[in-house]
Amino acid sequence: MYEKAYFKVADVNQYDEIKKEIQKVDIGWERYDLIDNNGNIDKISKNFNDLERVSEILVIVVVGASLIILFLVFVFWMKGRVQEIRILLALGTPKIKIFGQILLEAFMIAAAGILIARKNPKDSYRAASSNELPL
Repeated sequence: MYEKAYFKVADVNQYDEIKKEIQKVDIGWERYDLIDNNGNIDKISKNFNDLERVSEILVIVVVGASLIILFLVFVFWMKGRVQEIRILLALGTPKIKIFGQILLEAFMIAAAGILIARKNPKDSYRAASSNELPL
């Protein structure tokens, strides 16, 4: 006695007709279940589309939160330098030069961060994909 029978339909348009033909066979259908997997592909693709939408929203939220945190760090950094800026202004340094110095420092920190982040992307991938411990 067989436990399972699989039927694959080459033409999707003939699926309903073939299903009806299979059900006409006299094998005592009260002992068997005819499981229809035709709609599973639609459900799975819908789940992946929903997952893509959720991940896009999550990326937007994380980027937004990161920008807010960076802005707050910059504001606190500037508040700590108020006295230095006052001294430079008292010595006659033009405001545009002070602003340029602050921007230059911010860009140098950003460049250093980018270089550190992009140092060895292959090493982090290799460590994550194998059982090796990174050194």
